[in-house]
Amino acid sequence: MRRFNILFSVFLALSPGFGFSCLGDEPDDYDQYYQIHVPPFADMIIDRVRGDIKRDIMKKKDSESDAEYAIRKRIAENMRDTLTSAIRELDHVRLGLQLDHPQKRIYLDLSATAIEHADLARRLNEVRQLKTSFAGTQQADATLAAHWVGRASKQKAQAAAQIFRLIREIDLKKIDDAAVRDLAGVVFDVLESTAESSRFDGGLSLVLKADHVTLVAGGFVADDGRLEGVFRQVAGYVRDNHADAAKVELDAEQFEDVSLHHVALSAPAEGADRKNFLRMFGDDLDIVVAFQPEAVFVAAGKDATTAIKPAIQQSAAPVVPESPLEFSVALKPIADFIAETGQGPEAGFTSMISGILGRAEGRDRILLRATSVDRGIVIRGEMEQGLLELMSTVLPELRKPLLGQE
Repeated sequence: MRRFNILFSVFLALSPGFGFSCLGDEPDDYDQYYQIHVPPFADMIIDRVRGDIKRDIMKKKDSESDAEYAIRKRIAENMRDTLTSAIRELDHVRLGLQLDHPQKRIYLDLSATAIEHADLARRLNEVRQLKTSFAGTQQADATLAAHWVGRASKQKAQAAAQIFRLIREIDLKKIDDAAVRDLAGVVFDVLESTAESSRFDGGLSLVLKADHVTLVAGGFVADDGRLEGVFRQVAGYVRDNHADAAKVELDAEQFEDVSLHHVALSAPAEGADRKNFLRMFGDDLDIVVAFQPEAVFVAAGKDATTAIKPAIQQSAAPVVPESPLEFSVALKPIADFIAETGQGPEAGFTSMISGILGRAEGRDRILLRATSVDRGIVIRGEMEQGLLELMSTVLPELRKPLLGQE
C-alpha cells in the first residue's frame, strides 16, 4: 500500500490544507469538479513526492543484487526527476467526475495545463502535431485496441537508454551460449537506439471470437535491419530443428516492397485444447512478421496476412491521430469467448455475465483516452453502460446512482 502514496502525493491538494477545493461553479460536464492552482504549493508537493519515492522505492531490498538495485534505483531517480520537473511547470490540475445518466456512462477526467512559455507547455503543444505511422493496426471490430504516439525529451530518452544498458549488463551475463548472447546483444542495441531516438509510436488491436481470433500490432523501432537479421537466424533455427512444431517460410511474399515472413504453429495433438485451437485458428496458428527500417509489424490468427497488409500500407502515409493515446476493451466479446470455449461452471457463469452485458447493445467498453489541449492534456477514463449494468446487478442499490433508474 505504501507505494500508492507516491501517486497520491502528486495530488496532495485533495486535502484542504493544500488548497484543493471543490468549485461552486463547476462546468456542466461534471457532477463533481476539483482544481488546484499548482505554483503556490509546488515546493510542498515536490517534497512529499521525493520523500515517498526515497522511502518506498529507493531502499535496497534484501532479496536483490547490487546490479538489480542499481536498475531499480535509476528508474526511481528518473521518476523523481520527471515528476519534480513537471510539478514545477504545472499551472492547473483539474479532476472532474460525471455520472451521465442520459448516455448511461461514467467518466473521470484528469487534466493538466502547464505554465505559459514553460518547456512543458511547448512539449505538450507539440504532441498535437505528432503523426503516427501505425493507424492501420486498428481493426474495426476489435475487442481490444490501443494506439500511442509521443516524444520524450532528450534527457529522458538518454535516461531510458541507460536503463536498457544496465539491464543488458545483467541479462547477458546469464546467457552461456555465445551465439544466443550475441543475438540478445543485438536486440539490446536496437532497444537502446529506440530509446535514444526519444520517439514512441505504435498500435495494436485484437479481434476475439470463439471461431475467429486475429491480432495485429506494429511499433516504431530505430533499426537498420539488425532486428530482422536476428529474426531470420532464430526462425531458421526453428525451421531446421523443430519442423514438427512450426512451419517457417522466410520471404513468403512481398507486399509494398516489404518481405512477409510466415510462421505456422501446429495445433495441439489432442484434447479440449486442440478442439478450441482448431475452432479459433484452423489447422495452424498463422503468424506473419514484417520489418521496415523504422517499424516492425506482427499479425497472428485467422486472416493474419490480410490484417497485416493495411498496417504496412498505411505506414507510408503517417497521420495525426485524434488522440495521442487511446485504449479500449469491450467486455461482452470477452465474456462470450470464455462462455463458448470454457467448460463446466466457468462457462455457465460467464454466459450469465454476457447476458447482463448484452443489455447495453454494444456499449460495453472500458476506455482510456488522452486529448491534447492548449498547453495541456486531458486524460479520460470511461465506463460504458454494460459495466454499469453488471455492477448494478451485483449491487442493486447502485442502479439509481449509476444508471438513474429505480
